[in-house]
Amino acid sequence: MSTYIIDLSRKIDSLGGLSTFESSSQGVWEHLEQLMESSSTLWVFVANRDTDATGATAMQVAQHVQQQTELILRDIITVHTETGHDGVLRGICEEVLLFVKDSRAYRFNKDRIRVAPVYKGEEWNGNRSEGKSAYRGGQTKRYNPDGKDPGNVWLDEIREETESAVLDRTEPIPRTEALRRCIRAGLHDNKQVHTLWTDSAASDVISSEEAEEVSLDGAVEVKNE
Repeated sequence: MSTYIIDLSRKIDSLGGLSTFESSSQGVWEHLEQLMESSSTLWVFVANRDTDATGATAMQVAQHVQQQTELILRDIITVHTETGHDGVLRGICEEVLLFVKDSRAYRFNKDRIRVAPVYKGEEWNGNRSEGKSAYRGGQTKRYNPDGKDPGNVWLDEIREETESAVLDRTEPIPRTEALRRCIRAGLHDNKQVHTLWTDSAASDVISSEEAEEVSLDGAVEVKNE
């Protein structure tokens, strides 16, 4: 099983906007769909910024893909790109669209991207992992020993600033960490990561995960660049 990483943020920036990309990229999504196996995952990174007054970029991309292919939008992940504000209204997050070819056959290894429980050891007044359930009257596990689901908003959860084990604050995760999570969740036996419009930072992450990068840059054409 292989996974696909598409850095549409970089491509849209280089072309000057989403509308230019859409008018010059006929057949791109169909080609990717043909390459994918039923177990594959396709991760599309789309910055949340309106560069050419066309509206919410990620939602338009999702609609565009689904109009041109039979791919299924399985999930949307939000990755913040900065904190704070300077009085200027602008997009400060990047959306990661997860598409699959077959909703029953695709592989997604959530255990490889789990994070530590937010309130482990504090929520239940001590290091309690099992106990009586108030509404079931039976033994139940409070926490997955492998960690919690990272959810749909990926953040760096900081817990070292106080003595308590609870979450102190959050910060944006590095973009490379978001890429790493996509790769870890999507890879299984094949260990191949197909990339399109990515940079050297993505290549470094793929290499660190001991996976093989297969670039599609020469196989996918975008006209009028």
